[in-house]
Amino acid sequence: MERVWVSKGSPPGDLRLSKLNPWFLDRGRTDFLTLKKKCTAKIISMANLKGGVGKSTLAANLGASLADQGKRVLLIDLDWQESLTRLTLTLNEVRDFAQQMTPLVAQALVNYARTPRVPNWGVLTAKPVAWRVSRTCANGGTLAVLPTTNDLQIAEELALMCYFWSAKGLHDPIGPNVADPNGIYDCRFIVGEMISHWGTEFDYIINDCPPRLTAACVGALAASDVILMPSQQDPIALNGITHFLTRFVPQFTRVLWEGRSKVPTILAILNSVHWAAERGARKTFRGFAEGFDQKHLNLKASNAIVPQYAGFRHASEDRSKDIRPMALDAPKANRVRSALAVLREEIEAL
Repeated sequence: MERVWVSKGSPPGDLRLSKLNPWFLDRGRTDFLTLKKKCTAKIISMANLKGGVGKSTLAANLGASLADQGKRVLLIDLDWQESLTRLTLTLNEVRDFAQQMTPLVAQALVNYARTPRVPNWGVLTAKPVAWRVSRTCANGGTLAVLPTTNDLQIAEELALMCYFWSAKGLHDPIGPNVADPNGIYDCRFIVGEMISHWGTEFDYIINDCPPRLTAACVGALAASDVILMPSQQDPIALNGITHFLTRFVPQFTRVLWEGRSKVPTILAILNSVHWAAERGARKTFRGFAEGFDQKHLNLKASNAIVPQYAGFRHASEDRSKDIRPMALDAPKANRVRSALAVLREEIEAL
């Protein structure tokens, strides 16, 4: 069976991955830029194409640290593996959420995928209602959580398939009125559009992205003001940053962030370093960051280095009623709290 995106008789050399990759298509969303300007919250996305580097744990602790300074913070779990959800909610809350409501992010992706496009669909007719669990923090701050379940995986696959077919102007593979080839369907901006509607309710919105370029992850990156890339002092973990910076950021600058007054700041942070090796790790990490075109990529190496702390690994095991990220309350986590304070000040200054 002939593949529909390859012209008949075209030589193999004409087939390029960039032509098939839907994230790199030039289909700008000027309506989203208008909505983005109305968002007063600073949107942060935790991203690294390598898993297990501490994105979810750092997102939870950074959010709680900002909330303790009197900020209104929303944590959004965009990974269907539910790491941030299970790290910040009790078992009862996770069960209640799964039973009572379809995850909002998944619901938004499915609704857009099954709705015929119109030229200016950038303004939602109704504001999304989030199912959130809020924690009251010090100094009047609040820490809200938007959880997820593994339903998000199916929603992302449906949204991406509809986007690919509408982008290529192909025959609708799912059924009538699912994707309109003549309309504008761009799932790269769905999550960002949803987030923008909470832009005046929160001071910070932190997205915990998966180690994959999924529809939800790309949507978060499209809306981000700051991309926080935690890594460990490990060649494989650092390769996740290298891969992202060299292969995807230049393309995203052209197709996702085109028209913005300022592209997102990428802040690389070294995570899970033994405190005794902190000085050497800092020098090595700065040398790693200086190996890139920092000005062109808007890349900075954070002065914060998060040392190893056993509470990070055990945080998800504490399912008490008043659970909070472990590093903020544990008596032996002074170095972690200091690192979070440095990181918080850097983000507030951006």
